[in-house]
Amino acid sequence: MLTAAQVTLYRISVKLKKQAINTCGNTQALKAGMALDADVMQDRRKVWEWVLELVLAALVRI
Repeated sequence: MLTAAQVTLYRISVKLKKQAINTCGNTQALKAGMALDADVMQDRRKVWEWVLELVLAALVRI
């Protein structure tokens, strides 16, 4: 188990659509200070856009 000194934490503010979540059939109210684990999506592209960017970057280097 990691200690608090080994983990990087970030404080964020969010605007929620709902004030509760459903977990295993139970409604759990969300409260200030709760912790969560999340993946942040920074970009959304089609595969061909991603490949084209790589090809163009390679051509610039030549």
